[in-house]
Amino acid sequence: MGETLNTLSQPASRSSTSSQASSPDKKEISSSETSSTASTPTTTSAKKRRLDSWRIQEWQRALDTLSSWLERVEEALGIDTDDEEGSLLWESLAIEEQQVLLEDTEADVELRKTEFEQLISQGKQIVDDLTSIGEDSQTIEEVVHTILERWIEVNQVLDERQQRVNAFLEVNRIHSESDAMTRVLETHHKWLETAEEAINKAEELPKLLDQSKLRLKSMQSQKEKVQKITEDVLRLCVEIPSSSTDSAINDIKSFISFWDETNKKIINFNNRLTNDLPKTDFKPKSILSVKKETQSVQKEEPNEELPQQYAHLFKTIKQLMDCLNKTNTSIDSDFMDSINDTKTLETELKKFEELIKTVCSEESNLRNINKGVKEALDSKTLSSQLEKSLSKSMEELNFKWDSVNNKIKSRIELINKSLQTINLMEEEIISLDKWMDEVDVFLNEDIAIGDLETLEQQLEQCNKLQKDIKMTIQSSIDNINKNA
Repeated sequence: MGETLNTLSQPASRSSTSSQASSPDKKEISSSETSSTASTPTTTSAKKRRLDSWRIQEWQRALDTLSSWLERVEEALGIDTDDEEGSLLWESLAIEEQQVLLEDTEADVELRKTEFEQLISQGKQIVDDLTSIGEDSQTIEEVVHTILERWIEVNQVLDERQQRVNAFLEVNRIHSESDAMTRVLETHHKWLETAEEAINKAEELPKLLDQSKLRLKSMQSQKEKVQKITEDVLRLCVEIPSSSTDSAINDIKSFISFWDETNKKIINFNNRLTNDLPKTDFKPKSILSVKKETQSVQKEEPNEELPQQYAHLFKTIKQLMDCLNKTNTSIDSDFMDSINDTKTLETELKKFEELIKTVCSEESNLRNINKGVKEALDSKTLSSQLEKSLSKSMEELNFKWDSVNNKIKSRIELINKSLQTINLMEEEIISLDKWMDEVDVFLNEDIAIGDLETLEQQLEQCNKLQKDIKMTIQSSIDNINKNA
């Protein structure tokens, strides 16, 4: 009995220095107990023999079972400070894997709770009984104390680990949310760059102001969400100090700064438009003449001086430039904060495919304009001012053409990629649903109690199922979450 207790108490010695100190004497104490019990055939000796023979043996078996289970849990959670490999194994798990492990362990702990309480209660009763008959109960008392400490530590670590995992899962959720919002912010930034180029054109101001108000409204609709993200990040950094250096946290902080910067730029741009617009209503022509000769002035005045065969060039350039500007504005104003379904994406795709066809249909017109401008410049019949003006107008037209074409192609590519991602995600979800239905049927089967062969088959199926979840299904779920 003493040797068994001494063996059972050894796993606990890593967390109890008092147990380590006393362990060499446990065998000697237990041996004297057994010897004393066997040598004196009295009523007390009979009680001791009965206590040793069945109650302690039953308790030892229960202790052995619970102790082995605790060791497995401690190893899985990386609690064993003497085993660096166990701690590294826990840290190497992905957050999602840690979450699954914690959920399984918490359920297992709950199932073992009654078993643990009975073990502690019985151990204390044995200690009291040994004390009442004058027997040394220190060994069992130390074992009970150590098991109790280990149980408490497992529960504490579970709580700490769960809080940490929950925090990082929340970080991942916020990171995905901020990543989606960042893509919207990028469309705002591109629009601002284009709008800055057009702000000096008086005829563009009303249209720019309308677009600016829409952008500002979009930013304001995100304001509360961004404030919530900011508060959540600050809270998570306080709860888990180590997370402050996490790359996801840094990305979220960058997003918050990016949002603030973009919001200020749109507000300032909107204010500039609001201040400039009234002026254009009173005397648009005087403003154009005070600042500089604009394209419209250049296009009207040079036409009178151009040779007759080139007189149409400025007008044609202006018409095509106006068409491209309208298309560009349409693209910039057509942004989506979120994508709800493939139908919406397909509608967008069709619209942009029609748009690229419309733009490309003007390509022959662009070539003719370039050819006409080249002939006019090569003729050497134009004044220096006209050559400069015509050359600059042509450069601007070609640049705008390339910009609009690339923008449409980029949008089509993005929509196609999104459609492909959604289709793949839907296929994975369908496959996962089918698998879950099959698993549900299996889990609802009756357990073959009493049929050893069938039980072994069911156990083997369960093990395969666990392996399948870990190796394949978890990867599918991760892909679905990432794509979503």
